[in-house]
Amino acid sequence: MTHELTVAASGACAFIEFAVSRGASRQALVQRSGIDPAVLQDRDNRVPFSAYVALMRVGQELCKDPALALHFGEAVDCSEIAVPVGGAMNLDDALTVGNRYVRLAVEVESVGTAENLIRPILHEKVVTVDMIAGQLGLSRQTLFRRLSAEGVTFQQVLDQLRHKLAVHYLISDKTSVQRAARLVGFSDSTAFSRAFKRWTGIRPRAYVARNVPPA
Repeated sequence: MTHELTVAASGACAFIEFAVSRGASRQALVQRSGIDPAVLQDRDNRVPFSAYVALMRVGQELCKDPALALHFGEAVDCSEIAVPVGGAMNLDDALTVGNRYVRLAVEVESVGTAENLIRPILHEKVVTVDMIAGQLGLSRQTLFRRLSAEGVTFQQVLDQLRHKLAVHYLISDKTSVQRAARLVGFSDSTAFSRAFKRWTGIRPRAYVARNVPPA
């Protein structure tokens, strides 16, 4: 059975507040995005991913700022947004990943968009180009074409994002290799270690030993 992707209501609320501060109408944001206002009353509820994307597009239009979503990501402290367990495997993982999903943008012309669409679901399931293209309302060919125009492939975007997040989890958050592997979408730490060595030239534990001072 296929379930629609979702994000936390806390993230939608945060974006609404940000857009309102930039001149958008709160009522128009909620009504035109199709988000049920009752869902937003509890920040631990889930909002359909498609509605979240629609919310950002409406915000861009109302604020007359095509880069509004990117400005939101720059302005918001991810740690301030509470995130429910949702589809994550446990509360600890959910908080770690969820608190970092808010840099979600819908400017389809940038490589950053693909990364930002992948980020909130990377730990939950295998991410495919069809999945991301579908959330954007694009064909896979169109998404391929737009990424190609910037000189990258979908797999490269996915790998680059996994690399950046893996380094962050291991060094900044000091997570274990096993947990970091899960958070960036690997089913086992062995495959993650091989990929990490491909990205950095060394295995994750060696990377941590080199970059994290002893306690």
